[in-house]
Amino acid sequence: MGNKVNAVKALLVVGLIGVAGAASAQTTSFDVSSAVTLINGDIRAAIVSVGTAVIGLAAVAMGIKWVKATFF
Repeated sequence: MGNKVNAVKALLVVGLIGVAGAASAQTTSFDVSSAVTLINGDIRAAIVSVGTAVIGLAAVAMGIKWVKATFF
C-alpha cells in the first residue's frame, strides 16, 4: 500500500513539473500598438493641457501673494 501511494505521489509531481514546463515554454504576445497610439495622441495632449493649467494657476497664485505682500 505504501509503495502504491509513493508511486502516485511521484507521478503527480512529475506531471506537475511537466505542466509547469509546458506553461512556461509558451509565449504570449499582446498587440499594444493601439494603446501606445492612444497614449501618444489624446492622453498626452490632455496631460500637457492640464499640466499647463496647473502651472499657470500656480503662477497666478504666486503673483497674488506677491502683490499682497507688497501692500501689506
